[in-house]
Amino acid sequence: MALVGGAVLRHYHRKVEDLVFTNLSRLASQWEGIANASLLALEKESSRRLDGLVATIEKPMASAGRQAPQIREDTEFLMGLRGRLLP
Repeated sequence: MALVGGAVLRHYHRKVEDLVFTNLSRLASQWEGIANASLLALEKESSRRLDGLVATIEKPMASAGRQAPQIREDTEFLMGLRGRLLP
């Protein structure tokens, strides 16, 4: 019985290790998918907001008169930041 008991114990020990590894791999894959989807949504939202900000700045810039060069410089700075965010 001692010989068989040890073999059975080793068998189930290996089975448990394999099942734990498989389930942890699946869980990590699910988390990766969720994280990637969240990051993509965040990137799209930030890009949309930045486009809205630039549009808001460009509207009064047409009638800004002497402040137009400073507003244009600020707009170019924001567009440069946007270029860094989006590859």
